[in-house]
Amino acid sequence: MAIRAHVFSAGPSNGILPVPMALVLVFLFVANTLDTGGAIGLKYVSYLPAALLAAAGLWRVRFDMTVTVLALFLFLAYPSFSLFLGIATGAEPALAASQVTAFLPAVVLALLLRQLEDGDPRPFRIFCWSACALGGVVIVLFSLFVFLPVRAPVAQLMDALSSSPRFGYFGFRALGELEIPSTYFRATLFLVPAFTYFLLTGRKTGAFVSFLGLVLSFSRAGILLCLALSVIYGLARRKFGFLILLGTGVAAALLLLPDVGRHVMEVFSLQSHTTKIRVRHFDSLLTLFDDNPLSLLFGQGAGAEFFTTGEGANVSNIEIDHFNMIRKFGLAWFLPFMALFVHTSARLVRSGTPEKRAVGVSLCAMFLAAGTNPVFGNPLFFLAFVAALHASGETRERPG
Repeated sequence: MAIRAHVFSAGPSNGILPVPMALVLVFLFVANTLDTGGAIGLKYVSYLPAALLAAAGLWRVRFDMTVTVLALFLFLAYPSFSLFLGIATGAEPALAASQVTAFLPAVVLALLLRQLEDGDPRPFRIFCWSACALGGVVIVLFSLFVFLPVRAPVAQLMDALSSSPRFGYFGFRALGELEIPSTYFRATLFLVPAFTYFLLTGRKTGAFVSFLGLVLSFSRAGILLCLALSVIYGLARRKFGFLILLGTGVAAALLLLPDVGRHVMEVFSLQSHTTKIRVRHFDSLLTLFDDNPLSLLFGQGAGAEFFTTGEGANVSNIEIDHFNMIRKFGLAWFLPFMALFVHTSARLVRSGTPEKRAVGVSLCAMFLAAGTNPVFGNPLFFLAFVAALHASGETRERPG
């Protein structure tokens, strides 16, 4: 029995995903996208059926030894070491554990995907559609507030969402004389890889919804990344009509909504408040590594805090997340991870399959986006990475 929907079909060679696998993957990605911070516990519930289905098919699995050893080191062995290191140096146990358990869903998904044909891009496709669904939620919330005659119910919903930072960041902002909602879910930046995937695979509706979700979330880094990728795509494909349309749209937006344009362009300004804070974070990291070179090699440990002049206090997470992951886990973890990441991306981009090339470019876009906010160490990031790793065809034992 199979769900006969486009998102689950991978063409004649791969057939259609079985119902249990399809439902588990959809639930896993949707739950981790909409409930990234675990505010309502939905993402935790999604791990149980995935683990049960993975365990049920474990006896049929064969592994590529090199990838298996590296994955065990990256997602189990080293995070366990980092957990003990963080607690030993004074980190709060609950915080340390939360930063390490982010790796475990990736292990579950890796075991689950062994039951599919190697090189299957469908799990990553499901991730992208789940992110697109988040864009749809943002659009609906925005539209209800702007166009409904009675705004009180939507305002109450926004207040409820803003009550917990684990949902994201919600409120209202002035746009000229208008008051508009600000809806920034914690998984908002994952709309960047979704947009990239849909753009490169010709799925215009998915690309539009993903990009509009970023715009209505006021994600400056996300908007700029998508615009840059669009320009590169247009030049590479010689789609000059597309480039003219894109330029016209951007120009019109800047003329009609100058406040939005200034908000986005602040990313390039070294004088902007957020840029200054990130520079101070980086300076504080350099001071930390200079004072304690071993922390650069092995990290401070999961849950460890450090003093940053950007906040004027000890913090555990900062918005330049690539460097923050080095601070927590060290180059001993970061460099092997990057080796696997680069190898996976390159293998996908060099693939003769258009969809796999799109997955590879989307993976790179996700990595760039994740560095602008603390989502690199997020379970959803690692779930998407494992889905891309499976699509690359590097997860099974190859005949020798």
